[in-house]
Amino acid sequence: MNIKQYKPILLTSIISIIALLIHKTIFLLFAPNHVESEFIYSLPELYGLFFLLSALILFILIKISQISMTNVGFIFLFLTTFKMGVAYIFLKPILKTHLANPSIEKINSRSVIWSRRFSRFKFFTSLYSEGVKPNVALDI
Repeated sequence: MNIKQYKPILLTSIISIIALLIHKTIFLLFAPNHVESEFIYSLPELYGLFFLLSALILFILIKISQISMTNVGFIFLFLTTFKMGVAYIFLKPILKTHLANPSIEKINSRSVIWSRRFSRFKFFTSLYSEGVKPNVALDI
C-alpha cells in the first residue's frame, strides 16, 4: 500500500480544517453572537459532512484509477452528482423554514439560485461584461 497515493485525502482534510477555522474566526470577529446559534446545522457539522463526502469521493477515485483509468471521469461525475443530492437533502429543511427575518443560510442559498437563473439571460451578462452597472434606487 503506497501512502503517497492517499496524499489528496490528507490535503483535503488539512484544507477543510483550515477553512473551518477561518470561517469560525470570521464569525467570532465580525458576526453577532446570535447568528450562528440560529443555524439549523452548525459549521463543524457541515464541514464534517462535506469533508467526509469529499474524502469518500477521493478514496473511491484512487481505487478506481488503480483498476481502470478510463472510468475515473464517469465515476467522478456520478459521485459528485450523488454529493449534490445529499447537499440538497440537507438544504431542504433550511428552505422550508418560514421566518419573518430569513436566516443567512436561506438568503445565501436563494441568492445563489437567483444569480444562476439570471446568468442565463444574455441581456444581463452582456451588460456586466461591458462594464455597465444598472442604477437601482434602494429604499433603505
